[in-house]
Amino acid sequence: MNRDAVIIDVEFRMESDYSEFGHFICLRFVDESPTLVKLSSFIKQLSAFDDVKLIDYNYNIEPITENTDITDFEIVKH
Repeated sequence: MNRDAVIIDVEFRMESDYSEFGHFICLRFVDESPTLVKLSSFIKQLSAFDDVKLIDYNYNIEPITENTDITDFEIVKH
């Protein structure tokens, strides 16, 4: 299986008793394709709260190529 680094843009729509308009969380991060482990982890974590509910989410996958600007990301080498 090939694993590639991709950029994920995701928007989560949340609802709670504290806001009649709801809440939105927007994230942009690097993940591994095709498994999308980080995205799956965020979905699982946001679904675990009792006082807010994950209503919907949308995401886009942007492949990383030699022309992709990744200067805004914190890259940690292990």
